[in-house]
Amino acid sequence: MAQDPGVVAGYLRRAAVRGGASGWPFDLPAVAALPSIDLSGSATFLVGENGVGKSTLVEGLAMAAGLNPHGGSRNIRTRGHLTESPLHEHLQLVWSRRRPKRDFFLRAETLLDTMAAYDRIGGSLAGLTKVSHGESVTGLLDRLPGKGLLLFADEPEDGVSVSGQLALLRRLHELVGEGAQLVIATHSPILPALPGARTYELDDDGAHEIAWDDTDAAAITRSFFRAPDAYLAKLLGTR
Repeated sequence: MAQDPGVVAGYLRRAAVRGGASGWPFDLPAVAALPSIDLSGSATFLVGENGVGKSTLVEGLAMAAGLNPHGGSRNIRTRGHLTESPLHEHLQLVWSRRRPKRDFFLRAETLLDTMAAYDRIGGSLAGLTKVSHGESVTGLLDRLPGKGLLLFADEPEDGVSVSGQLALLRRLHELVGEGAQLVIATHSPILPALPGARTYELDDDGAHEIAWDDTDAAAITRSFFRAPDAYLAKLLGTR
């Protein structure tokens, strides 16, 4: 059943930047839009072009919540590439009365390092380095219990086939049904179709709540498949 996105269903309600911060990354549209982005629903998607700060924002939220910047739970620590921004040091998170029992940061670009760390310590998340990247994403989410889960994800569709993204969408729906809250940055035209989710499109003017099928990703994909020959002729200048 689709959930009314106006219902406070999750654990994290809102985030705000404390005063006095300036320069990068605080001038990125995604960061400058805080605290107008309402995170209180069961699922929030952040979409937009490269460079608007979606990934930086999700990273900052995850770190402010106590998670490793390169992915995993709060109990895993990997050195990664030391490229994280200082945003987390200036974020104030506003929580609901319900607090998550577990949290996880799925970061596509460092997922292999994260999964290798779980291989070393063993447990239910071990063994996912033995499959493809796309399979490791869906395999990871299949193994995470949704009850009490706060999941941050940065471009989880990266390296995942179209059918794999549909399977990922189904699993996200299951996680929400089990009691999870999701905050996801994505370029996928598919994932924001999750019933009951809020979608914010980020651009130079800030954050705008938008229907998933009105996002640029969905509109461009729909336009291409509606008339691919005409689209290609215009794109390639061959008409």
